[in-house]
Amino acid sequence: LERIWGMGRMFLDGLEQIVGELGIPAEVVGYPPMPFMRFLSSDSATDLSARFYRGVVERGVLLHPGHQWFISAAHTPFDIEEALCACRASLACL
Repeated sequence: LERIWGMGRMFLDGLEQIVGELGIPAEVVGYPPMPFMRFLSSDSATDLSARFYRGVVERGVLLHPGHQWFISAAHTPFDIEEALCACRASLACL
């Protein structure tokens, strides 16, 4: 359980950093094992969300657009870094 929380914390912290660096109007929420990201710009949130999720899928990462994502015991630091790289690349294209 501690390992799952650690992997989740790595993902949450990394995603918060990416969102901040890129100036994305979004907030990273949830507990480390169940993170999620909400887009804040009401006028364009739906468009940004659709483009983000399409972008991560194109990069080989599946994140559900409608509810929390889940970190499991199977996830490794490499998996977390790959997911963060896909998130960064997708967010950078918004």
